[in-house]
Amino acid sequence: MKILYFIQRLKNEINNICWPEYTTTLQMTFTIFSVSTILSLVLWVIDKTLFFIISSIINIRF
Repeated sequence: MKILYFIQRLKNEINNICWPEYTTTLQMTFTIFSVSTILSLVLWVIDKTLFFIISSIINIRF
């Protein structure tokens, strides 16, 4: 009986979910994609800059 009660409550909760609209989903997807792309480019530039600086320091010492 507990299982049936659980399934009934689960169905009620699923019906209460407020799903986003299509345009909202597209906007959020574009925002996440944009932020991820920009952040990856920024991190790439920082990585390359630090690599260049450290490489220069190592080459100067020897």
